[in-house]
Amino acid sequence: MNAFRVLFFSALLITVAACHRSGAIEGEDTLTACSDGVDNDDDGMVDCDDAGCTAFGHCAGDSDTDVDTDSDIDTDSDSDSDTDSDADADSDSDSIPDDTDSDDVIVTSRWTSIPPGSFWMGTPDGDCPEDYPLPGTECLYELGREDFGFENLHYVTLTQRFELMRYEVTQGEWEAMFGNNPSYFGPNGDGPDCGADCPVERVDWYEALAYANALSEQEGLTPCYEMLDCEGTPGEGCAPELDHCGGYRCFVYLNDVTRPQDCEGYRLPTESEWEYAIRAGSLTAIYPSPGNDGTITSLEEDSNLDRIAWYAGNSDTGLGLMTHPVGQKASNAWGLFDMSGNVGEWVWDLAGFYDESPASEPWIDPTVPPILNDQGTLNVFTVRGGTCLDDAMPVEAARSGGMRMYGLGHSNGAGVGFRLARSIFSVDSSSDS
Repeated sequence: MNAFRVLFFSALLITVAACHRSGAIEGEDTLTACSDGVDNDDDGMVDCDDAGCTAFGHCAGDSDTDVDTDSDIDTDSDSDSDTDSDADADSDSDSIPDDTDSDDVIVTSRWTSIPPGSFWMGTPDGDCPEDYPLPGTECLYELGREDFGFENLHYVTLTQRFELMRYEVTQGEWEAMFGNNPSYFGPNGDGPDCGADCPVERVDWYEALAYANALSEQEGLTPCYEMLDCEGTPGEGCAPELDHCGGYRCFVYLNDVTRPQDCEGYRLPTESEWEYAIRAGSLTAIYPSPGNDGTITSLEEDSNLDRIAWYAGNSDTGLGLMTHPVGQKASNAWGLFDMSGNVGEWVWDLAGFYDESPASEPWIDPTVPPILNDQGTLNVFTVRGGTCLDDAMPVEAARSGGMRMYGLGHSNGAGVGFRLARSIFSVDSSSDS
């Protein structure tokens, strides 16, 4: 049993719900394949001075692909948005899918605005659909795949533009919003103190929604969620020597909309939005990056995964397995960091099975919505992306998040955090920083 399961699920009732899925803007950053994710010159930054990056090509003084290399992360409570992170690394733009206009993927310092599009969700099992684009001449079984119907290949079409945080919500951002810090790897936790620029974790699903609503209200947007009869306080954390505990819980309803994609305010991404975003056009087990072709050959340690993720194979840098500051590994093609590893990320959906579907019969904006008349005792939600405590299998995030992980909504665990999404109904409404 891997460390994430031990820490997060040992005291939980884990059930799987038998549900089925019924041109860049002027002045913004441009995507550039400019980093191998390694600080080769030991100057504390992953930048164009690093040997591996220079060798990749875009660091040879090409003024058309220069990006801002400000590596500061803003956790100042006086900033325009308390969820804004300004960590820097560079990203690879070679994997934008054929059915997504590359000019429509807009990357700012803190957000990626993602257009509607279609993609293959799930993982190959050796018997691919006829219209699945094979990487070679045969459909190969993906290493580490779980054979319980959770990862069946199915074609998905997303109809709503949305933006997604480039970085996981940090401890500093959480503390600026709520005045506390629940993190196991924080100043009040039993683990090593990772610091304000590290992802907030040991937050439950309801706490992630509370943060989304608070940010919406802070920015004058209509909150996405109506949260009633709440028990506890967001971010109150756990008693000493507990890596997880029953936390905050509420009755949750969508606020005057029938689906989360129609909300004005900030929200958790749906699971299909999350996988669409991490894949960024790729079909490989992990997303590719400079020096990493997206394949994985080991479920314990893997050199390709080392370039993009903090996981059990590399997260122990002398203090034990732990989180690390956001944005230190290579991003995907759409400028998103740490979607593999560091902390697992809550999404909106309940645990559910994937029904197979060909490209000719796509699932449209699929979700497995929560049981709304429930205060945390029935809903078993999905966590995506793997953690710094996991081996390589759960971190294979471009493949259905690797092994999808689950937890009761009111349970928080070391290594579980989140990032937020927001539907964009016009490009002018995108976050500008």
